[in-house]
Amino acid sequence: MNRHESRDAGQDLRTEESTADLVIRGHALKREGRIEEAFNAFNRAVELDVDSPEAWKGLAQILAE
Repeated sequence: MNRHESRDAGQDLRTEESTADLVIRGHALKREGRIEEAFNAFNRAVELDVDSPEAWKGLAQILAE
């Protein structure tokens, strides 16, 4: 099973996103000026991995602006 396949037909594929994926998405969204969506991506990354310095840094940068 690859990362694009769901383990369960009703499972949302986004639940398989990694912290790194969310951090990358957050940075891309921030560059596009989509600040609220970037915040949500970084916030979700922190929820998944509270020890991720990259996720916390991205979240802090958004909150500081």
